[in-house]
Amino acid sequence: MVARLAWLVMALVLGIGAAQAGTLDKVRDRGAVTCGVSADGPGLSESDGAGNWTGLFPDFCRAVAAAVFADPTRVAFVPIERDAPFEALRAGEIDILASPHAWTFSRDIEAGVRLVGALYYASYGLMVPRRLGVATALELSGADICVTEGGPAALYVADYFRRNNMPHTLVSFANAPDALQAYEAGRCDVYADDLASLDPQRQRLDRADAHLILSDVVGIEPLSPALREGDPQWADIVRWTLFALIAAETLSLNSDNVEDSATSSSPLARGFVGADGDSRPLGLDPQWAYNIIAMVGNYGELFARNLGEDSPLDGERRLNRLWREGGLLSAPPIR
Repeated sequence: MVARLAWLVMALVLGIGAAQAGTLDKVRDRGAVTCGVSADGPGLSESDGAGNWTGLFPDFCRAVAAAVFADPTRVAFVPIERDAPFEALRAGEIDILASPHAWTFSRDIEAGVRLVGALYYASYGLMVPRRLGVATALELSGADICVTEGGPAALYVADYFRRNNMPHTLVSFANAPDALQAYEAGRCDVYADDLASLDPQRQRLDRADAHLILSDVVGIEPLSPALREGDPQWADIVRWTLFALIAAETLSLNSDNVEDSATSSSPLARGFVGADGDSRPLGLDPQWAYNIIAMVGNYGELFARNLGEDSPLDGERRLNRLWREGGLLSAPPIR
């Protein structure tokens, strides 16, 4: 808290707060949203090595560009070092940090940083050899578990086993490939990671069919883009971009049918073409939400092409489903 207050005082003294108030104007003058990204894995954020970024988080930046410019291509992607992700944000070098960082208490109150909201819920789970004959995680008392040292899977697995009074041993490795290799070599009974990563990792094993991903979720973690603190207008634009993606799917609006929202009898649907509500405080075109859905798609479309059935991963949405489908996604209405 002291660090946070010190940062705010310094911002006032140096006039940073005033400079930040014009993020939207700076973005428009520049002609692009500057988006900090890092290689966080297939489906979430990755580069082809030629500066072309794909994944749920880069697509979120494209959605913001669609809201601001009515053009999702007006994004400048800036690779960010994973060990100091917020420095470029605080320094004003990027407008959005679109890298999946856990939404935690300490990070939420970190000086100079504002988290947007959960763009993706990571679910952590377990993979076991079929020869063990187990069907649930509750049958794994006494297991040796391969994990990435310091990673979230290690934290949630340890908490799950302690909570269920199950003795266990965490066997830590510097990175996920080393942990997976050790598991395959038989050094552990169990391998733990994000469930979205487990299936592609299983497919890389010599005998993929000899391994089973348990249905148990041992922990969840909301992952959020981040903004520089001090510009409420820009924060509203980015937050409501996220809300629009989710709200559109809730209303069954997608890139194929969003044009019909103009004549819809639903005031919630008409909000997507600016027929109801006032977008002037955002400083955007009244059709900002329509542009997002027409040009980028709703949340379900983003998930499908990056992580779901339209992607090589063919992953399940799990907690990233709408609330009415058993997931955690919900959004305020655009009205």
